[in-house]
Amino acid sequence: MPNQVKHTRDAMLDTARALVLDGGPAAASARAVALALGAPSGSIYHRFPRRDDLVAAAWLRAQDRFLDAYLTAAQQSPTAGATRVLTWSAENPADAALLLRHALPDLLRGEVSPTLATQAATNNTRAETAVRTTAEALDLPLDDVVLALVDLPWP
Repeated sequence: MPNQVKHTRDAMLDTARALVLDGGPAAASARAVALALGAPSGSIYHRFPRRDDLVAAAWLRAQDRFLDAYLTAAQQSPTAGATRVLTWSAENPADAALLLRHALPDLLRGEVSPTLATQAATNNTRAETAVRTTAEALDLPLDDVVLALVDLPWP
């Protein structure tokens, strides 16, 4: 019978996110996450061999959640997508705060694993395409749409 996981990946990422929001990017070390969770450091390093992978995974998870919600709504209409930005931010204040307070590169000290780097590049393309599509559909300048969808929706 396999061992039951005591500290899930999501619990680790939730803790890393909370540490970043409370103490800034430097606060989210593997050791700090382990202490906050009451987990052995090895369990963190097993899933996230580098500190940068840990914080990048937390940030990218928030971005994935946001993009999934936004893109689903934007398929209905540009205004539904724009409205979803605000409602998602209100419904997910910790993820929204992480995305709005910190750009991914600002969280990192070095390189992330190739898998996470690819995920980040893919997400950036998805986000840029969605914002451009919204700007075109509404016949608005791209900078105005970026302001409305990216810069303003604080929870």
